[in-house]
Amino acid sequence: MKPLIAGLLLGLAVGYWQGFGDGRTGKDNVAVRALNAFGVSKIKAAEESRARSRDEAARP
Repeated sequence: MKPLIAGLLLGLAVGYWQGFGDGRTGKDNVAVRALNAFGVSKIKAAEESRARSRDEAARP
């Protein structure tokens, strides 16, 4: 039981240290970087492109 608790505490400390370092340097957090690796940023860019073209078409 003690090794499990020690491992969880170590993981929490390393995650906090990494997250603080990423925030200090202005990087995206780990979750956002992982989602971008799977292509979420491309989907978001396509949605923004469609929204821009829809807004331009709605102008008189």
